[in-house]
Amino acid sequence: MTFASELASTGANGQIALIIGGIAVAVLLVGGIVLFVARRRRSNNG
Repeated sequence: MTFASELASTGANGQIALIIGGIAVAVLLVGGIVLFVARRRRSNNG
């Protein structure tokens, strides 16, 4: 996989891609935590 080298060669566009990727990962992590907490609360209430 030459993904890292491709990002490095694109320069500014690569940095933008990294930022977008980081945001996407953060959203997925937050969404997963929210779902996990919601499930725990549901099971506790039930």
